[in-house]
Amino acid sequence: MGKFDRLAGVYFYLSPQQAGNGEVKLHLRSAAQAAQDLTVSLNMLPVGLVKAPGYYGFFVPPQAASIRKYYYAFLETTGNETAQVGKADGDAYLNSASYQNGTPEDAQTAFQLSYSRRLAYLGLGRPGQA
Repeated sequence: MGKFDRLAGVYFYLSPQQAGNGEVKLHLRSAAQAAQDLTVSLNMLPVGLVKAPGYYGFFVPPQAASIRKYYYAFLETTGNETAQVGKADGDAYLNSASYQNGTPEDAQTAFQLSYSRRLAYLGLGRPGQA
């Protein structure tokens, strides 16, 4: 769930898995059942750059009204190289239910949200802004 307006990216915790070639792209949707993307990442991450476990960023055009809004984000891979998405137990924390190939899991996805600082600051004085 967005804490501010102007969501501009999602960082997923990734670990290297299978060597080969491939890229990862983020899709952002309004819900798991939604058929249409709200947006896709402006960048594609070559999986070969995931050389060590850590947070890797996917950036989207700033989402104007992201405060207190739930999103469904999924990663699409191309090629035969893979990376593992970090997960925790299902009761580890709120608001990050994990899905595997579109099916919910009893797990939480490890991610961090990023906001357009300049645009998020402009909205701080608005009612409802946390």
